[in-house]
Amino acid sequence: MDQILQNRVNKWISVILYWLLFIGLSYMQTIASMYRLRDTPSGDITFDFYTDAWVGAIVVSVFYLLCTVFIIRIKRYGIQLLVHSVLVCFLWFFEDLSVFMDREASWSTYSFSESVSYTFLYSVLPISITLIVFGALSRIIHKRFPIVYKK
Repeated sequence: MDQILQNRVNKWISVILYWLLFIGLSYMQTIASMYRLRDTPSGDITFDFYTDAWVGAIVVSVFYLLCTVFIIRIKRYGIQLLVHSVLVCFLWFFEDLSVFMDREASWSTYSFSESVSYTFLYSVLPISITLIVFGALSRIIHKRFPIVYKK
């Protein structure tokens, strides 16, 4: 297989693996950070806590997938990992915030800044731990499916 075709295959395999990794880690991270709200009813009474976390992970992953196509074009892996990390932290926090606002803030008198503060307190440790796991698995994906850039 020539180098150009191998690069394309590795690129798309990497995109799909990053996307699947993001979905799985998003689901676990949301459950870990918002677990104390599992018994609080949702605004949409038909969804239980785990379904909310799953749907949130899927919805947020669509934006992540679009961004990943561009992120893996960054030549230096360190910068690529930094951009990935900032993006996933933002998306995971957004997902946690939406669960908090749906299950807690919508039933009370939280302001938006209070919702952000409480979500940050609940999420900072799970996001940090999940980010370490994401970085380690990202390194494996990067090593296993290398993309050679033209000079």
